[in-house]
Amino acid sequence: MKMNNEWVKDPKIFNVNRLRATASIHRYASIKELKEKQSSFNYSLNGSWKFHYATGFNQLIPEFSDKDYCVDHWDEIKVPGHIQLQGYGKPMYVNQIYPWSGTQQIIPGEIPDKNPIGSYVTYFDSSVIKDNVDTYITFHGVESAMALWVNGTFVGYSEDTFTPSSFNITDLIVNGENKIAVNVYRFSSGSWLEDQDFWRFSGIFRDVELQMVPHIHLKDIKILTHLNENYDHATVEVTPMIEKKEAKFKAVYTLKYKDEVIGQKESKDCCSPINFELDDPHLWSAEKPNLYQLYVEIMDEKGLVECSQYNVGVREFKLIDGIMCINGKRIVFHGVNRHEFSAETGRTVSYEDTKKDILNMKANNINALRTCHYPNQTFVYDLCDEYGLYVIDEVNLETHGTWSELFDKTHIIPDDKSEWLDIILDRANSMYERDKNHPSIIIWSLGNESYGGKNLYEMSKFMKQKDTSRLIHYEGLSHDRRYNETSDIESQMYTFAVDVEKYLKEHQDKPFILCEYAHSMGNSNGALFKYIDLEKKYSLYQGGFIWDYIDQALYHDGKLCYGGDFGERPSDYDFCGNGIVFADRTNTPKMQEVKYCYQYVDFRIDENDIHINNNYLFTNLNEYQLQMDMLCNGNVVQTKTMTVDCKPLSSVVVENPFKINDQDQEYTVTVYLKKNHEIYAQQQYIYEVKNKTHNIHTTKHVDIVEDYLNVGVVGKDFNAIFSKQKGLVSYRYHQQEYIRVPVRPNFFRAATNNDVENKYGYRYGKWLTASLYAKCEFVGISKGDCSCKIEYAYDLPNLQDEKVHLVYEVYGDGKIIVDMSYQPVVSEIEMPVFGLIFQLYKDMEEVNYYGYGPEENYIDRNKGALLGKYKKATVVLPGGCDIGCRAIDQHIKGFKALGATVEIAHGMITAEASHLCGAHIYLDVVSVGATINIMMAAALAEGRTTIENAAKEPHVVDLANFLNSMGANIKGAGTDVIRIRGVERLHKTEYPIIPDQIEAGTFMFAAAATHGDVTVKNVIPKHLESISAKLSEIGCEVTESDDAVRVVASRPLKHTQVKTLPYPGFPTDMQPQIAVTLGLCCGTSIVTESIFENRFRYVDELIRMGASIKVEGNTAIIDGVSRYTGASINAPDLRAGAALVIAALAAEGMSVIDDIRYIERGYEDFPAKLQSLGAQIEKVESERELQKFRLKIG
Repeated sequence: MKMNNEWVKDPKIFNVNRLRATASIHRYASIKELKEKQSSFNYSLNGSWKFHYATGFNQLIPEFSDKDYCVDHWDEIKVPGHIQLQGYGKPMYVNQIYPWSGTQQIIPGEIPDKNPIGSYVTYFDSSVIKDNVDTYITFHGVESAMALWVNGTFVGYSEDTFTPSSFNITDLIVNGENKIAVNVYRFSSGSWLEDQDFWRFSGIFRDVELQMVPHIHLKDIKILTHLNENYDHATVEVTPMIEKKEAKFKAVYTLKYKDEVIGQKESKDCCSPINFELDDPHLWSAEKPNLYQLYVEIMDEKGLVECSQYNVGVREFKLIDGIMCINGKRIVFHGVNRHEFSAETGRTVSYEDTKKDILNMKANNINALRTCHYPNQTFVYDLCDEYGLYVIDEVNLETHGTWSELFDKTHIIPDDKSEWLDIILDRANSMYERDKNHPSIIIWSLGNESYGGKNLYEMSKFMKQKDTSRLIHYEGLSHDRRYNETSDIESQMYTFAVDVEKYLKEHQDKPFILCEYAHSMGNSNGALFKYIDLEKKYSLYQGGFIWDYIDQALYHDGKLCYGGDFGERPSDYDFCGNGIVFADRTNTPKMQEVKYCYQYVDFRIDENDIHINNNYLFTNLNEYQLQMDMLCNGNVVQTKTMTVDCKPLSSVVVENPFKINDQDQEYTVTVYLKKNHEIYAQQQYIYEVKNKTHNIHTTKHVDIVEDYLNVGVVGKDFNAIFSKQKGLVSYRYHQQEYIRVPVRPNFFRAATNNDVENKYGYRYGKWLTASLYAKCEFVGISKGDCSCKIEYAYDLPNLQDEKVHLVYEVYGDGKIIVDMSYQPVVSEIEMPVFGLIFQLYKDMEEVNYYGYGPEENYIDRNKGALLGKYKKATVVLPGGCDIGCRAIDQHIKGFKALGATVEIAHGMITAEASHLCGAHIYLDVVSVGATINIMMAAALAEGRTTIENAAKEPHVVDLANFLNSMGANIKGAGTDVIRIRGVERLHKTEYPIIPDQIEAGTFMFAAAATHGDVTVKNVIPKHLESISAKLSEIGCEVTESDDAVRVVASRPLKHTQVKTLPYPGFPTDMQPQIAVTLGLCCGTSIVTESIFENRFRYVDELIRMGASIKVEGNTAIIDGVSRYTGASINAPDLRAGAALVIAALAAEGMSVIDDIRYIERGYEDFPAKLQSLGAQIEKVESERELQKFRLKIG
């Protein structure tokens, strides 16, 4: 048989010689292999393959698959990976249209003329194949169709991008080298079934492996669990399919729970069911993902042939009185749709990133996952089994572009068209067979947005014949009701909450879910709470799945790119940015609202009681800790913790432990349900403030300075300027100006992506005009004893006669109270925003505020926000000198332990905290930066903090002394254990800082290298002991006094060895300086750098000056030379730059050092200080100044 290119465009041909789909089986040759998860039966073909890219059939190389055809000159491509992300063609993002829309008129089944094809080649040696096995090759994901050859022989053809394609190649393997050749077709007839809302790629994007199968082996297995009515007895039914070649065998089935053997059975039958009976079974649910382990051992007369393991979740999912129930309890899906996506690698997503997604979902109360809109990699389901998520597993089917807007009904597929039936049944079967044993999968979905019709109904019947333990889902029935029994569930998309309620009042025949809702494009997810309210009102409404989890954006040239950014057309542009996490997998502000709305516990708080309603199905709240905080004006003043015994689906009332006496202040009670420092539910009660006088108590005086243009308000430490034409234009506090652009009323905001779709600008454009062009009118000023009021009126263009009234009241302590009012006419009542807008200066990176937070929130997205004081700092990732990786993992570890939230996104670190609590922190590595930062944060954290394995550097001690002088309570600085008791506040102080030991050491080595005599004053000699010791070793005279060190180098210097270490060892920041000096010493010296891996970048510059240095890894071998010679060199970093200056001072002739910005950052008046010692050195700004210096020195 030969490959026929006509198959690619024939929907009736989608499988040639592909093996029958079976359950996912990981077989091992021994129990040891199984425990280590390293199978000798599997050989990975991932890695670099040879690659040829053809833009169409006419550019293919027909003979490329021949055994002897040489591909050495071909490019290489990474497998798994997408072709378009490795330099061939362009990735394309479209939503519901097909990639060829607007470029070629074709009908379903046909393929566009421009159909790029990737030809792949790799080799393996027959020595990797075990004896007495059949060999299969499995491609776990190829987009969109593939043809396979082995050693020049055509093997088979397959379509379906997202399920495995396996082929038996046993008879084609030869001794020695074997050649695997694959053609991957970007478009095939199957592409008409893959019109999902995603990036369009092609290539071998999932794993490829050789699977060796013994002659006696477990070919397939089906695991079912059955529960009695009381859920106190279960049957685990195991149906194997064992294939043998006329050999005696036996199979041993062992069921365990947490290493305890529950039962073991032997069988010599190939396919008879094996049953295990369980009393009081540990049931599986998303809340309690209890898993049994089934071990299957296949043995022949000689012993073990193969073994495998399967996770078994005992659970029941079915309709009870028309309601979907898990283990007898009504289920509510707090779900999310999730594309498999990575900003770096597209749909080639790692296990680590997937696990991060699953854990993040669990941490944010998401309990369900829909695999939109194709089967995922198998480890996704493994993780959902293990950590507990309900899964809707979905067939790889979407044909949105054939029926959207019903442009041409004759081309709708699959509809009732017989030629499309077999291919969609094949996709359903491949998904079912591979995934059937995962307890997390409780619903099969027939696909997405593929209209309706008989073919989908036939698929539903097919799946129900295969599996009666799960329900069948399909959303498209809302568009085509001809075969309403296709789906067991009424599923819709993006239906308004009010319309869902209307539907439920009129229809009670099926449970109702929203398989997509709360479209999370851009800044969105408002009114999510309305859908949560429906869950509690209507038992038939059983939740929904947010669209969707992650932004589909791709990194390119260091930027995140969206549709259209690659120059591809057609495109749906940034419509791919609709995740509740960003493309880098950090949470968006939307997640705050999702977490609150999806929480399982409701609180109702008043001044006397806290009412708790436990909506968990299987979890008692005594597994959590209840924390209650009382805040006054945003500051935590009291905290109480307790454990509450509240059974699933029940309620309890506990006493509010806080009593408020001073009702002139703003008090709140915040209640948290926590486990392992993670908050799973929260609620806040805000007490009414009886005396609303803005809580300002000041007797400080203010002065008014007025002229015809401005009104100035001057007080102690501040002044404000109000322009009579523009409003508030300046606010200075402690000589710092805060307002860059004048303050003005604002009624408009930037359009979100969803706004663009709903014509926001068209409807509200007049408010943008009002924001930009309102006319400011100065009304007047009135003065009190300790404050004054400045009043303005703003006339809004095109909005009739009513004006905005704005009053600033400035108090003597610098506080400004703003009162802004407006009474619009009824026809103009809607406005996007009502407030003030102004700009701060861009270097103001830290924000402290009292209000709702910690995340951005709005009137329809504020349920998860809490009133409090919030601090948020955003800084760039560590940069500066390029001397190696500056890991901040220990900093982040410490901040998180204290209660801060830290996220890294787009090259920025954002840290925020409403309240810090003391913690025990062990630093995995000694880090000065981490020690200092954690110590500063802990100084104001509530309770005690202990830092173990702390850095001991002098400036750690100095910082501790400085903080203690401000009222902190820090003990142990300078040892490896620092203990801190947090205080409420710090006060001002005056404090002399210690001298810079590195600057002092630099001058000490300058004396050595130039054979000089230098006294460095205002130092602490003890801090310089490691430096002084090395100088003495190489032959310098070092004399110490109380606050000075003298270095004299009067005789030839000797070689030595030095290794950089944390204090009190030799400092890494002195490594370049000693290396420069050792370059002029007699003999061979060795310098080992143990802190930064990139610290020898200066060596190339030093070699240009005549040094003899060889770098091997983290070690420099230095052979001393008699002298250096002047040269033009560059300073690669701060300390190396200073060291090169020392080398230049010791060299014959003139040297020019460029890029001195690093040196200037760390050494104050460096040239002047060296000049005072007699150096001929100057900083020059131009070539002319350089020539003047040359003439000056002769």
